[in-house]
Amino acid sequence: MGGKPFAVLTLIFLGFNLTQRGLAQLMREQAQHAIQRPAKVDVLPADQANQTGQPIRVQVVLRSSAGQPIAAQEATIVEVTATQPSGQVVKQAVTFAPGEATKSTQLAVSEAGVTKLGVREVSDHLLGSTNYVAVSKSIRQPAARTKSSKRTSKIRRQSLETAGPESATERPHLKRIALAYQTPSEPAAFPNVAMPQLMLKVSGENDAEGVRADGVAFARVQVFYMGPEPPQKDIEVWVQSSDGDISANPIVIPKNQLMGESHWTSKAPVTAAKLKIAATNPPDLPFAGSSEATVVFGAPILGIGFVNPPSKITIVDSVTLTAVFFDAAGNPVKTGTKREYSFVSNSPVLSLRPEHAQVEPGTAAFSTVAIPTFVGESQIEAFTPGYQPVAQKVRVTGLGVLLLCVAGGILGGVLAYMNSQGKLWARIVAGVIVGAVASWAYVFIGLPSIQAPILHTQISVLFVSILAAFSGVKALSAITKTLKFGF
Repeated sequence: MGGKPFAVLTLIFLGFNLTQRGLAQLMREQAQHAIQRPAKVDVLPADQANQTGQPIRVQVVLRSSAGQPIAAQEATIVEVTATQPSGQVVKQAVTFAPGEATKSTQLAVSEAGVTKLGVREVSDHLLGSTNYVAVSKSIRQPAARTKSSKRTSKIRRQSLETAGPESATERPHLKRIALAYQTPSEPAAFPNVAMPQLMLKVSGENDAEGVRADGVAFARVQVFYMGPEPPQKDIEVWVQSSDGDISANPIVIPKNQLMGESHWTSKAPVTAAKLKIAATNPPDLPFAGSSEATVVFGAPILGIGFVNPPSKITIVDSVTLTAVFFDAAGNPVKTGTKREYSFVSNSPVLSLRPEHAQVEPGTAAFSTVAIPTFVGESQIEAFTPGYQPVAQKVRVTGLGVLLLCVAGGILGGVLAYMNSQGKLWARIVAGVIVGAVASWAYVFIGLPSIQAPILHTQISVLFVSILAAFSGVKALSAITKTLKFGF
């Protein structure tokens, strides 16, 4: 006898252990599936030497969670933006056909300076990203001088040499003409900048928490050179970071180029990782704007997945559907900040409560309660911005509930017969009819507006049917007895 409780506990433990193993396997499978799909979209300028009046050529790339280009599995529309120094935004839509991993487009930028590039998938099913590009002011080339213009200039110059002092006021005008026809030297990088200076910009992956701390996703650290002409030798910029790793330090701006770049990664979440300029070569080069930056390295979330979702429920069931954030290994990951989420059903067969809410920081899972409203099939999608939605088909059945209604009606009729005699067959038929009507009202009218789990069970339908049949038959018995009808 003493061994039976131990055996029961052992069976419970084994069942729990098997459930946990099955859940872990399910999450690993979902992680493998997510790894094989695009996880984010990136934007890269095709050239660093850009000028106003000419469109900026950019390349848009779909990337896997490992950062490698990966082909789209379905038609994917992304929006590319260019935010100019004044704040004016230029937008361009790009469509990826299935099988395409990269696309090129152009953005018409009219302002000189450092322009911020951004890209996002229009449905927010992928992580977006940002980048920066330098745009210099274009210098108009001089027009070709014709023989007639040369002759006119020569005659005008001779007339001014022989003219008196009254013509001196015209000489500055001639000087301006001469300057306008000077052949310019090498195109300037930023002609409005008197002295060389640098600019620090940090961009990259754009998750809800910033950059994912998975050791692969990175913040793009860029240093731009701004001067009357491109640098005549390499410029080195050393940086210091409070957390994470810098791929190249110093950051090098090559000779005759306008930008140097390094990647900043982290393997652990950091609320506020800080980076600052430590030194430059040539030394003491001034910075336009701040020489420091702060980045959030957030939870290394790869995707979202359902936790043991049901594929079939009855019309009276109330089931909680739970989704969880997971990393590349399929392990649950707690979010470090609030995230929006939603559940969507593609048919009225299932009512979801809630449909929209927020995940609190420190939470790995979010859920909704699915309440059937009719029999049939419904596909439920769970979604959070930046990640591919996960779908689950759920079939709602009603045959078992119908049989319970009939059984409850029969039992109710039998109980009424045992209580007050009469005709057994008549009371059973009446019990089935009354029980079925009462159960229908309970299932299709009452339950969809009730969330109490104890009422969303098949046993509750059986009890309602028995009680309704018994009460209904008793009421009919009393009425027929008053009217002196046999029942």
